[in-house]
Amino acid sequence: MTYRWEYNGAPVPGGTNDTLEINPVQAGSAGGYRVVVSNSEGSITSDIVNLTVSDTPPRTIRNGTIVENGGLRVPMIFAGNGREQSVSFSLSYDTNILTHPT
Repeated sequence: MTYRWEYNGAPVPGGTNDTLEINPVQAGSAGGYRVVVSNSEGSITSDIVNLTVSDTPPRTIRNGTIVENGGLRVPMIFAGNGREQSVSFSLSYDTNILTHPT
């Protein structure tokens, strides 16, 4: 089986695996992606998936709740349009400003 990823109709350089990783994602990464999968019987082309890149800065959460065993509960909201195939996120924090009351 072979894979050919396309970005806005053009082949993605190196896009020949069963998954496509875009790292780092930048404003120029926005656009339409699809994959053509081929084998000895023929090929099939996926629907186009549009990637939108937001330049919204990361949110700083200033309030959390200390929970049992020293954990921290932080409120988070995920919103989608119902057509997502998967969702991922990352959480980072500055250990210099993270404090735990004694």
